[in-house]
Amino acid sequence: MKYDLLTIGDTTLDTFLSLGEKEAQVLTSKNGTSQLLCLNFGDKVPVSEIHDCIAGNASNVAVTGSRLGLNSAIWTILGSDDVGHRALDKFKLENIKTKFVEFDNKRRSNASFIIDYFSERTILIYHEKWSYIFPKEIQAKSIYLTSMNDSWDKIIDSLLANIKINKSRLFYQPGTFQLVTKNRKVSRLLTNSEAIFVNREEAELMTKSSCKISIKSLLLRLYDLGPKIVVITNGEKGAYSYTDNQFYFLDIDEKVKSIERTGAGDAFASSFTVAYLKGKNVADCLQYGAVNSESVIQEIGPQRGILRKSLIDEIVASRKMRIKVREI
Repeated sequence: MKYDLLTIGDTTLDTFLSLGEKEAQVLTSKNGTSQLLCLNFGDKVPVSEIHDCIAGNASNVAVTGSRLGLNSAIWTILGSDDVGHRALDKFKLENIKTKFVEFDNKRRSNASFIIDYFSERTILIYHEKWSYIFPKEIQAKSIYLTSMNDSWDKIIDSLLANIKINKSRLFYQPGTFQLVTKNRKVSRLLTNSEAIFVNREEAELMTKSSCKISIKSLLLRLYDLGPKIVVITNGEKGAYSYTDNQFYFLDIDEKVKSIERTGAGDAFASSFTVAYLKGKNVADCLQYGAVNSESVIQEIGPQRGILRKSLIDEIVASRKMRIKVREI
């Protein structure tokens, strides 16, 4: 079977811990370049709410693809534990094809702990040392590569060979370890990517740029690395894209109130990707990304707010009437 969209990356159990106003404080460094979330050392800190769910970038993207009508699959490795089997059940519930879901009997599943404080999150990440061997049987019209552990680059040659054979489109949303990997294989990956999705800080890291660089210059530096389309999200400052000598900007919807922001970037990037695969232009793809991202931040967790095909078109049409994509 040739899937419409196959996602590649690690799956996690996300546990959300909400802190009240009195339980922590945010301090700004002397030079003003960073902020620190501070708790009283050695204290028992009360948590006002706790939630958990199956997540991880690849899982989130696969859910978006399936809910928006694509034949969606995932290649991921899970621990042979309660979390792993819970993840498998979740994939099946979302109609995500699980042929390439692997279990490692010697390791536990990945976990993330998200500390939510005034709608901003600080994430503690536990990544297992999976051994990745790219499945030769993968056939997909499009492949979406995202967060894996620090041995992820071992699959690049096999991935690119697979894409060439199957004439697949590659979409890339680098995770923590992928952002800091620098070698020729990564360069080849970028030149074979249809689109890359990062936030502003990640774009600065990938291009070794100062935080003072203009967004246009940042888009161009990423574009020069090889992808056909560059998308940079910048939180409450909106989203930007560059392709074919055109810069695009889409503002946020200020009427949308955020409850929790984990998964907003995944929702944006994956919805952009699905719209693009369905033949939408870049401006419309930005709108689809924004709508699903804005839906996700109104819920706790990265998947609860992901919209379905039956709803998203109408919401996008309404948003386009109020908030236009601008060329900059």
